[in-house]
Amino acid sequence: MPIPKKIKDLIPSLNLIPHPEGGFFVETWRSGSAPMTTMGQTGLSCEDPDKNLVVAQGRAQNRADKDERRNALTSIFWVPAVHSPRLHLTRNCSDHVHYYQGGIPFRYYLYDPSTGDIFEEILGPELHKGHKLQVCVK
Repeated sequence: MPIPKKIKDLIPSLNLIPHPEGGFFVETWRSGSAPMTTMGQTGLSCEDPDKNLVVAQGRAQNRADKDERRNALTSIFWVPAVHSPRLHLTRNCSDHVHYYQGGIPFRYYLYDPSTGDIFEEILGPELHKGHKLQVCVK
């Protein structure tokens, strides 16, 4: 079956759920835990926590239990939607890699707190226009 062209058709095909920052997602990997069993939250009761959890400085303020650990690696498939075509400005407590997997280009505005620089990256298929197939976000 070919990949559906419309998000509304892709949602049931991949069991996508609403992402808290907009669009839809499904978790495809979570170190030490089965994907989606924690619904996007840290799996503190994962297998072998010494191996599968890492400390993410600054994360405690976002958690009621003040635990700064997170799963060492997570991966999601995320798609924007017409009603939420952009992500909110946010500060990540860990590095993220976003992958182009089809559709229209997606524009990122990234801020480097060490230099004060703001720069743009475009995730998309037109490499000759400077688009990238992966955008790394710190």
